[in-house]
Amino acid sequence: MLIILVVSVIVIAYHIVFYPLIIAILAKMNQKIRTEITIKNYPSVTVLCASYNEEKNIEKKIQSFLSLDYPKDKIKMIVISDSSTDRTDEIVRQYSAANLELIVQNPRKGKQSAHNMIRQHLDCDYVLSTDANAFFQRDSVKKLIQIIESDPKIGMVSGESRLVKKGDLDSGEGLYWRYECALKKNEAKVYSTICGTGALFVIRRELFTEIETSSPDDYERALIVLKNGYKVDYCADAFVKEDVSERTLDEFSRKIRIVTQEWQAMGRNVVLLNFFKFPIESFFLISHKIIRWLVGLFYLVSLLSAVLISNNLLVNLYLFINLIVVFLGYTGLFIENRGKQIKCLKLFTYWFAMNAISIIALFNAIKKRKYSTWKHSR
Repeated sequence: MLIILVVSVIVIAYHIVFYPLIIAILAKMNQKIRTEITIKNYPSVTVLCASYNEEKNIEKKIQSFLSLDYPKDKIKMIVISDSSTDRTDEIVRQYSAANLELIVQNPRKGKQSAHNMIRQHLDCDYVLSTDANAFFQRDSVKKLIQIIESDPKIGMVSGESRLVKKGDLDSGEGLYWRYECALKKNEAKVYSTICGTGALFVIRRELFTEIETSSPDDYERALIVLKNGYKVDYCADAFVKEDVSERTLDEFSRKIRIVTQEWQAMGRNVVLLNFFKFPIESFFLISHKIIRWLVGLFYLVSLLSAVLISNNLLVNLYLFINLIVVFLGYTGLFIENRGKQIKCLKLFTYWFAMNAISIIALFNAIKKRKYSTWKHSR
């Protein structure tokens, strides 16, 4: 039992502390110098924005698109309304123009089905995927295109989603997201990141293939790009802004869906875990993603192992400290569920919730649960 406990703790520590440290050191040693290029003839870009009941955001999204610093005759946005029941369609029609189009998917089937439906009709060099509640910065598309045009081996470039606090409350997602963005940035400096940002990424048209309807779009498209011998780059300077969720519980169902879908996407692209064929990709995937999905299980195993070891002072101390952590995390969730939040419990609450999410998502993946449509959380 002591060996199981030690291994579990080492795996958790490796993912949270040592892998980020290793990848940061490697990134520092391998400072990739991007070739600055001047584009005379800009390639054509089609922006896809799948939307469901986005009347609060869609007008601001359209205005941010119309303000982009990109040749107007080379860029077009298609809003795919997923059978919205609010004023989303009405608002988009008010802005209908040569480079802005509304398409309605009926019945509601989700973002991936919307992309599959329109994919064969796209006549462009690049496809840009974005969300209705993520608003463009003026030069974001131009920066993404400059990077992907600079190297024929880059198949996809991910922008950055910057989470903005609306008030005093914060679920803890903002801290996690900064950690995630740092990993992506450093992986791209070393070789290639292994996951896009769903709110903003651009991909070569020929790599924008049909995808499973329950797929995590940003993650699986990155896997497809890597599987085809291309790289996925990351541009922190090209970003969109989104509101951060205020409560950890707001993220609960969304995270369960995402992690479940990512497990299933990994199963469809398991060849990338072949170390002999994809050595760097498999190292990144295992260290960055797979261990993260299993951290909750390793944490639970470590606690159960500690319970079964009764004659070791250090083990008893580990168990005592972590039982307090679990208690504080559960207490934070309990209080949040009653509409309040204690800031000093935020980190414990988020840790408790993410571990629970990873365990639930693992069982969902084993049971092959499918998600196609989505609900708002942020």
